[in-house]
This record gives sequence, C-alpha cells and structure tokens, in this order.
Amino acid sequence: MISVLNPDKIPAGFRDKINATCEENLFRQLRHVSEFFRINGLLENAGIKAVPFKGFILADTLYGNIAARESVDIDMFVRDNDLEKLKELMTEDGYKVES
Repeated sequence: MISVLNPDKIPAGFRDKINATCEENLFRQLRHVSEFFRINGLLENAGIKAVPFKGFILADTLYGNIAARESVDIDMFVRDNDLEKLKELMTEDGYKVES
C-alpha cells in the first residue's frame, strides 16, 4: 500500500494522481450505495429480498472502507422466482437489459 511509504519518496504528481483516483472511486462507491438503497426500497415494496455482494459491501465488510475496492456496478442476489418481477420493476425504473 502506498500509505505505508514515506511521502517524501513519492513524486508529488504521482501522489496527486493516486489521491484523485481514490477520491473519484469513493464518490462512485457512495453513488452505488445510494442507488442500492433506492432500488432496495422499490424491491422491498414489491416483496423482493435483495442481498448485495462484491463491490461496496465486500469493501466495507473486509476493509471497513467502501472505497477500498473498485467496482463499476451494483451486484445483488435475488431469488430466482423473483426475476421476472425484478425485470419488470427495473425496466419501469428506467434500467435496460444489456446484451
């Protein structure tokens, strides 16, 4: 980890780039957390149980920091018998199936 290195030994430009990348990832993960809770509310109202995995929940569980792991989406488990209703709800909410 870069945090254990002597800051004087790391070029300022590189340090600034790493810090900006970490900050950008933190904001992305905060958006993912917010979107998960928004979607989870929709699903709960429809009687669908969703359990997040990987991404922000893994980072929080293992490292105690949602920004300690990069992710570009929100992964969640749902029961297979809820998939059709889930697809309908997500489509109504503006999500699109990607092929």
